[in-house]
Amino acid sequence: MVDILNAKKQKTTEKIPFSRSLSNNFQFVLDSINKIIEQHNRKSDNFQDEKDEATKSLKTHYLSEIFDEVKGLVREIEECKKEISRIQNDIEVLNEQITESKNKILSEHKACNTLNKQLQTFLGRNEITFEVAPEGGYVIKRNGIIAKNLSEGEKTAIAFVYFVVHLKDQNFDVTNGIIVVDDPISSLDSNSLHQAFAFLQNAVKGAKQVFIFTHNFNFLRLILNWLKYKPNKKHSRYYMIKNQNEVANGRTAFVSKLDKALIDHESEYHYLFKVLYTFESDDSIASVYHIPNIARKVLDTFLMFRVPSSETSYKKTESCSIFARNDGHNFSRTLQNS
Repeated sequence: MVDILNAKKQKTTEKIPFSRSLSNNFQFVLDSINKIIEQHNRKSDNFQDEKDEATKSLKTHYLSEIFDEVKGLVREIEECKKEISRIQNDIEVLNEQITESKNKILSEHKACNTLNKQLQTFLGRNEITFEVAPEGGYVIKRNGIIAKNLSEGEKTAIAFVYFVVHLKDQNFDVTNGIIVVDDPISSLDSNSLHQAFAFLQNAVKGAKQVFIFTHNFNFLRLILNWLKYKPNKKHSRYYMIKNQNEVANGRTAFVSKLDKALIDHESEYHYLFKVLYTFESDDSIASVYHIPNIARKVLDTFLMFRVPSSETSYKKTESCSIFARNDGHNFSRTLQNS
């Protein structure tokens, strides 16, 4: 045994055969030593893994001691993130509102100046003005004081000018829009009629489609003459609303083409005369209800140019009767002489 060990000592790099049997006790000790060596080798070979596992265990140990505290802090962090997100959204909304308010104030001030200029032009005076209200919108003042007891004509003028100015708003595309104007000269005097018509022309210029309603023949005449000379007059259509009395459900209205007499003549006299001339009663009160007013208007118009004077309609009618008798008498004498 000693010889073998000495030989191994001399030849450390060579394998020395060892055939002699060892005692059981020595073999047990040797196996135990080899196991320790194997364990050591495994730890050496897996040193980094062992180190990582030990570090993980150590962290887990320390974290387990503060787990509840860390969990609470994580919840607080999540709540803070949600609060930050909510505040950021609120800030964005407020910024949008600020921008919108600034634009609105700028737009309202700009529109207010335009409204005042247009209203002054329309009315021919400047005591009625628009002012921007602190809460938004406008207030209407007369000579610096909140306007009260506005006349119907002033109300119509204000509404019409407001309508015309705000047709130019950025959120309305006139070139692709449909504009409906309902009797814009209601309660206006004859001097304002042409002014309203001029405003209307400028307001609807370039519009894709326009509907205009009116009860006033003079205003209708202005519209007809205007459209008559437009390049695209073939696209214009004219209609009127008529009443229909004898129907199962009572009186109704229907739309028909505008009577040719209203289109061809500058006065409504011809149309009213046509209504009287072609009228046929159905023996109901409803069917003749409008006839007295039409007859009066036809007679007044006839007497206005037949007997141009300041006399009453009755006196003018008497004069016409005298003229008719004299003309008839002179005509008879002419026939006799011939």
